Amino acid sequence: NKFKESINHLKTLAEGDNSKYIYWDQLLSVFSITSQFRDMYVYGLKAIKQYPQKPRLYLLASIGALQVNKVDTAIHMLEKGQDYIRNDQQMQIQFYTQLAEAHHEMKNFSQSWNYFEKVLQLEPNNTLVLNNFSYYLSLRGEKLDKALKYSRRVVEQEPENAVYLDTYAWILYKKGNLEKALKFIEQAIKNGGYDDADIVEHYGDILFQSGESDEALQQWRKSQSLGNSSKSLQYKINNKKLPPDTNEN
Repeated sequence: NKFKESINHLKTLAEGDNSKYIYWDQLLSVFSITSQFRDMYVYGLKAIKQYPQKPRLYLLASIGALQVNKVDTAIHMLEKGQDYIRNDQQMQIQFYTQLAEAHHEMKNFSQSWNYFEKVLQLEPNNTLVLNNFSYYLSLRGEKLDKALKYSRRVVEQEPENAVYLDTYAWILYKKGNLEKALKFIEQAIKNGGYDDADIVEHYGDILFQSGESDEALQQWRKSQSLGNSSKSLQYKINNKKLPPDTNEN
């Protein structure tokens, strides 16, 4: 597990005369583990040139591309790499998930929703996709009944996960069910969400709309102390109220 120490050796093996696919796969995997996403993207391109029919290389390279804001390139890689997946359902799920995230980043919302639905057709209880899809829908204020249904399914599977509880609370908040939203956001806080800047900010918003303005301000300030530097949060702290467009969260 000495990942950083392995990188130079893997580079030598991958780029050497006796190169094998497994060396490139391991190199890109180590870049992912160590969050060296630019190298993951750059060496991913090199790997694809040598092994253009290996779908996992397209997947790994696209993840690197997404992380360095080359979203168009990531989408292109994923679309091309799909041609080589054949009958590997788990690989297909990973491709669909990355395509959904990439299209969401590009604000191609209908395409993003479509790919999320494709994942759920193959794996209906994929908690990561159910959570992200429902949260993204809530940010857009779209299909909130579907978002609530999907998020509830996640919370039923993982009732102590702070991130998932936060999503469920946030959708309830968006639907105007403040009492229930407050209940679930407080569960999120109790299950470790007190250290998450976004969850704490959501807690403040729900408190404010519930008439607890002083406590809300306290939570907004705490969110900022945890590293949240959004303009929306600064507005809340300065003006002691929510901004006109609360969809910025």
